[in-house]
Amino acid sequence: MKKVLKAYWSVLTPRWVLILMIVLNTCFVAMTTVIPYALRAIVHSMEQGNAAGSIWFWFWVFLGLICARLFFRRTFNYLEVWFLSRVVRNVDELMFDKILGQSLPYFENNFTGSIIKQASRFRFAVRMGTDILFYQVLRTILFILISIGIFTYESPTIGLIFTIWVVIFVIITTLFSRWKYQYDAIEVKNDSILSGHIADTISQISTTKSYAQESSEIGEFLRKADNSLAARSKAWTLQAHFHLLQAVLFITIQVVIIGVLIGQWEAGIMTIADFVFFQTALFTMANFIWDIGGAIHKLFVYTADASEMADVIYQTPDIIDVPNATALKVDDGDIKFANMGFAYPNNTQHRIEDFSLHVKPNESLALVGPTGAGKTTLIKLLLRFIEPNKGSILIDSQDITKATKHSLRSSIALVSQQPELFHRSLLDNIRYARPEATEQEVIAASKKAHAHEFITKTADGYQTLVGERGVKLSGGERQRIALSRAFLADRPILILDEATSALDSATEKLIQESISELLKGRTSIVIAHRLSTIMAMDRIIVLDNGSIVESGTHEQLLVQKGLYSNLWSHQSGGYLSD
Repeated sequence: MKKVLKAYWSVLTPRWVLILMIVLNTCFVAMTTVIPYALRAIVHSMEQGNAAGSIWFWFWVFLGLICARLFFRRTFNYLEVWFLSRVVRNVDELMFDKILGQSLPYFENNFTGSIIKQASRFRFAVRMGTDILFYQVLRTILFILISIGIFTYESPTIGLIFTIWVVIFVIITTLFSRWKYQYDAIEVKNDSILSGHIADTISQISTTKSYAQESSEIGEFLRKADNSLAARSKAWTLQAHFHLLQAVLFITIQVVIIGVLIGQWEAGIMTIADFVFFQTALFTMANFIWDIGGAIHKLFVYTADASEMADVIYQTPDIIDVPNATALKVDDGDIKFANMGFAYPNNTQHRIEDFSLHVKPNESLALVGPTGAGKTTLIKLLLRFIEPNKGSILIDSQDITKATKHSLRSSIALVSQQPELFHRSLLDNIRYARPEATEQEVIAASKKAHAHEFITKTADGYQTLVGERGVKLSGGERQRIALSRAFLADRPILILDEATSALDSATEKLIQESISELLKGRTSIVIAHRLSTIMAMDRIIVLDNGSIVESGTHEQLLVQKGLYSNLWSHQSGGYLSD
């Protein structure tokens, strides 16, 4: 809860507007509280048979108070609309910044649907919580304080009764809401799980339909939905119980105060005008305080809704920039892995120990080896998606842990085995590597990757939307778009992780010359299972169990008759047989 309140306070800006809203709220409540006084004066004047002028004087006072209350309320409403828009903007910026700031393992360990649901709930909770805080909670607190003062001044007995009742009501409401919070939190957690299941199933819809598992997925969804509904039903039942208790408390205070008023009237202490005053004030008070019970409950609900995202906001990413981190300056692209060690948590098989490797400037280096040898792990370490347990990685003699992550990754172009595309146009997907690039530069890059040919055959050309994760494109087309990005990025360090694996032989042959051109003048690391694609590399490193077992050119490694030669002889159709 503390994290939620801390995050909430950080987005309530600008503060001067916050103060002005409190002032307007106070004026509105003050006018609302004083109105019964004017009404009592009118009744008292009529009761005493005062001159008509006196009655009309208090009538105009009464009308002036109503107009003043309307002015303060509407001014507050317009100001709140503007303030809420700023708060929501602050929430969006804070939330998206913190989500994108998380390290890669966070996204690997959490469902995309759950993250989206958490973000949506946090945004909604802050907006609604702010509205409730000012419209109901703050106004009611101000009204209660002013009413206690007025009631006590007019009748110490009624003031004492009202004060005791308010204390009891607030204590019961707060204790109940805190008790119910645990069930709200369970409901929120189950709801996130449910959303994650929906997103996971939809994202793998082709697999679900291919294996005819629709019924199985529906059954699993309903099981999780039942868990969510059970927690929600428990929360709803508790809320119904509280509404009953709240009604009993209101009936009690009304009966007690009316009884005291009647007794004081019979004793000659209370006039009819006084009776009207207290009844009007009590009615107004009832409307305010009836809402605060629900408001406090909703605030706890919204706190539960926001709790998961608040944890993310104040969760320190696994990979962060060190204090005073500097921008990485890459001139040559010299890369050194020095005595590096790494092991995944709870995984004793895939580890790297005392690993050292020097990739020279402008050298094209290939990494090969069986599955699990450590090839992809080395790339993740170079990009600082994960951190080594010991040792260091240097680029142009600069420790990458001392450089900003942004400058490091801005110096490297990556083409992965399974390229990820946005549900945007082909132009936007290629331009993602360099947003300021012109359309002519994008087209030039796509021609080098032999993507221009198929792009121009689509109905909308470069404006064609590719679908979520690029589902409207074939695997080879997605790969060529990813290669186009790399051409457009034109960065000093290039990483190709099975960059041609999804291409047919004819297309691969077409772009091999382009890739060879792309490798020139930059330091390149290429991961490949299709060994025929890396025969022309300057050097080939053979990995096994996280260690270098062989190093040399294609011809040199074949002569050694070692692991590489064995892998080469076991290739089937040009691919490495694992």
